[in-house]
Amino acid sequence: MHRKSIALIAILAAILLSLNFQFILGSITGFVTLTEQLTINLSVSNSTEGKIIYFLYPSYVVEDNPASFIVNFKNIGNQNFTGRIEIHIYDSANNAVESFYDDNFTLAPLEIDSFFTTWTPDELGTYYASARVPYDNKTAEENRTFEVISSAPPTTLPPVSHPGYYLGPTPVIPVINLTLDYPEIVNLTQGESSLIDIDAFNLGNVDLHNLSLSAISEEFILDIHPTEVSILKAQSSTTFLMSVQIPVDTEINEYPINFSVSSEEITETGEITINVMLLEVCMEVEQSIENYDYLLDKMLVELQKAMAEDRNVTIAMDYLDKAKKEFDLAKELFGSDNCEAAKIRLENVKMYLEKTIVELARAIRLPKPSLIVFLNVGLIILILLLLLLAYIKRKKKKKKKRKKKRKFWEKMKRKFKR
Repeated sequence: MHRKSIALIAILAAILLSLNFQFILGSITGFVTLTEQLTINLSVSNSTEGKIIYFLYPSYVVEDNPASFIVNFKNIGNQNFTGRIEIHIYDSANNAVESFYDDNFTLAPLEIDSFFTTWTPDELGTYYASARVPYDNKTAEENRTFEVISSAPPTTLPPVSHPGYYLGPTPVIPVINLTLDYPEIVNLTQGESSLIDIDAFNLGNVDLHNLSLSAISEEFILDIHPTEVSILKAQSSTTFLMSVQIPVDTEINEYPINFSVSSEEITETGEITINVMLLEVCMEVEQSIENYDYLLDKMLVELQKAMAEDRNVTIAMDYLDKAKKEFDLAKELFGSDNCEAAKIRLENVKMYLEKTIVELARAIRLPKPSLIVFLNVGLIILILLLLLLAYIKRKKKKKKKRKKKRKFWEKMKRKFKR
């Protein structure tokens, strides 16, 4: 009986310890394992998420001139999905004017799909461009407003009158002015492709005819849209899109792309420098930014849950704030193509996230203290009862043994007396 009681006590104690451990830890995304060293495991669940990262549209369009629209859509989750890019044009009364549909795409994580189209308006007014991307039972959407205007007429000076003379209207001096706007430096990684927009502004009072953009590069594959604009009216603008494909084996260096925009009346030239960077570092940083963005949001939800349960998560929240600050700095550095510095900042994000998880685990309070106390007290009482029963049983056994021994000696005494 004694051995069985001890075994039962050990089993009950183990059950209670297990219950206590489960109540304390609960369920959190990051979990802590305590051994000789502290090991932190960050787990990211499956995420199907996409985002419109670029929507090119004109602020205004001259009537009967083509307007360019382009949408870049990126898979920012960690799962493949299919979808389609759509561009819809609406008038000020919200009536559909035109719709454009791209082919269906399948995007792996971090991949980008691009859709380019042009639309030529034939009526003045305010219009809305809507970029929609249905994917995986979700829809990403962005809307823009632009104006369709008429070309500005040349300014005619009033006639000058002199007594006895009529000079007639003063002739208008033709002014030809083509101005270009474009990025001077574009940072790209090995194997990356990108679209560069080059804006052409006709700031003169003469229409420009058969406007086109030509570019030369010995290192890169270039593609230009549109190939030609038949007429660019005075005081209007148009946009050319130059697609640049960087081969994977391109050496790390700066490469100039010389280009020209020409019409029958004028030619303007420009130069864009392509700064080719290492592929591995920038891809690693981009992937880490996507993952940590997801983790920071999830960890904030966990802390909010803990706060709602009256747990003290002050230290954990402080570490999470530090992680967010480092994350914002990393994104800013990555946006300026400083991948190496961004990577260092992301290491700090990882460190602060690990500390956040540790402090969250430490700060968790028992959600049902009365139940734990009841179980603890009940176990103590049960252990005492079992010990008491074992003691009584042992005492009875000893008493029985003494009684049996006494009877033996009494029997022996009776034998000797005979």
